Amino acid sequence: PAALDSAGAILVGSSYTLAGFGLSREGEGASGGILRIGALEARAPVSKILLWAKDLGNSGTGACTGDSGGPIFNASGTQVVAITAWADGAGKALCGSLTQGTLIAPQRDWINQILTRWGVQ
Repeated sequence: PAALDSAGAILVGSSYTLAGFGLSREGEGASGGILRIGALEARAPVSKILLWAKDLGNSGTGACTGDSGGPIFNASGTQVVAITAWADGAGKALCGSLTQGTLIAPQRDWINQILTRWGVQ
């Protein structure tokens, strides 16, 4: 299992891996439901609560409908750094070029409290 990030340090240009079951073709519901991964890169603005990540090669790699709530891993895949929350595309597209995730590290105290309450920690 992947660990939850506690550092929260985001540097523009850092590599991340998005994983999700969302659509591979925007607007085509049947294209979802298959686990896919894609390489992303952190971009500005640097935030204390959000990861803004872009498609490395403008090939449409990024979150889409159905990917929300899925993990964004560090480059080595050992830590969940963020949870996918939102996506945008190029032009009129709604997916594929920009992915936003809520950072795990700023939420760690709350997550740990919940896990303790559930008897998991």
